[in-house]
Amino acid sequence: MNDSLPSRDIVLLGAGHTNAHIVRMWRMNPIPQTRLTCVSDHPVATYSGMLAGTLAGQYQPSDMEIDLIRLCTSCGVRFVHAKAVGLDVHGHRLLLEDRPPVNYDLLSVGFGSRPAIPRGGDRGLSIKPMQTFLDRLSTRIDNCIAPQPDEALQIAIVGGGAAGVEVALCLQQFLKRSSGGKTSLEITLVEAGPQILAEKPPRARQLATGELQRRGTKLRLNSRITHVDGDGQLVLEDGQIVEANIILWATQAEPSALHGQLDLPLDERGFLLTHPTLQSTGCEDVFAVGDSGTVAGKQYAKAGVYAVRQGPVLWENLRRKTQGQPLLAWQPQSQFLSLINTGDQRAVLTYRGFSFHAKWCWWLKD
Repeated sequence: MNDSLPSRDIVLLGAGHTNAHIVRMWRMNPIPQTRLTCVSDHPVATYSGMLAGTLAGQYQPSDMEIDLIRLCTSCGVRFVHAKAVGLDVHGHRLLLEDRPPVNYDLLSVGFGSRPAIPRGGDRGLSIKPMQTFLDRLSTRIDNCIAPQPDEALQIAIVGGGAAGVEVALCLQQFLKRSSGGKTSLEITLVEAGPQILAEKPPRARQLATGELQRRGTKLRLNSRITHVDGDGQLVLEDGQIVEANIILWATQAEPSALHGQLDLPLDERGFLLTHPTLQSTGCEDVFAVGDSGTVAGKQYAKAGVYAVRQGPVLWENLRRKTQGQPLLAWQPQSQFLSLINTGDQRAVLTYRGFSFHAKWCWWLKD
């Protein structure tokens, strides 16, 4: 047993896919003479890939959750439940709200992103933070159907990417459970561009569109939103109104307010700019991973698949950094398996240009 005190501190800000990999690896092979600390403003982390399945009743809410306190305790990692408010780069201190700063020798920033929301959008519900989404959605549904239980509930989902399409396809089952099957649901999927799933092959778009239409989901394409008015309705650029009792934001990722409070270089969208080693371009002792960072000169979407693949590279680079060795460069993969849950024990699979919609695709996703 090694009773010596640690000589350095590695701090993880956020418990996204990449940072969670570091906690897992720490249990198996911790870095000598080093203390690992995980700082998160939520005591629970959620796996985004299971949100649609949880809406559809295929998983229990607890199935998609990681208890960070238990996880960190079991892995020998210190957990700090606190909200970060800034960074003292020169003093190597992570600044926290209502508690003393946390010192670090190496810091990995991995708190993700948030959906882009227009003016007045706080009247709707963002799917992030995902830790609280189901509770917020249940409360809003209850508040809407209590005064008029016999009227159809109108929900507008903004964003025609994979997240918005999955939520649209799985939301009906969630409402049935919430209302006891007494309330009908009218879903409108609003997309600013000319098509949903713009990054997918035509066949995948065709399969998803057909399934949405089969379930009666209204598609509003080429519908860019300017704001949400005082009555909580979506106002489009052409002046048209999309009426909804509930608005769900599943739009493209944008940086959170904290990105601009860390005193580090940002890309043109406001995310932390990094080298291929995942180190900030402004400080070699700070790494930015997952949606939090953007590797300079690389073109890739803000998607969980990239955050997962960054995990082993970050782990190796943290070890190498403590040992003064050259670091590895992360290369985003050009192809990856995509699986969109349709909520009926099937999924739309896309890989290398091929697309299928079948039960065996759901088996793979599960």
